[in-house]
Amino acid sequence: QVSGSDPARRILGQLAPPLPATLQVRQGGSVTDLAADGLGRFSGKLGAGPFSLVCTAGAESGRPVATEWIAL
Repeated sequence: QVSGSDPARRILGQLAPPLPATLQVRQGGSVTDLAADGLGRFSGKLGAGPFSLVCTAGAESGRPVATEWIAL
């Protein structure tokens, strides 16, 4: 879920199945790291423009999973 507007835009989400993980928000030329807790919940700031999420859920999960680019 994306809420707010610049500069207070935020992303809020939950992984399914719920598990702790590291997420990266790719946006423009920058990457922001987020952490999902034991219930898979994560949140963070989000700028204007297209973004993509990359999720890495530990060594046992295999490769990272990335979303398509999402336009705001």
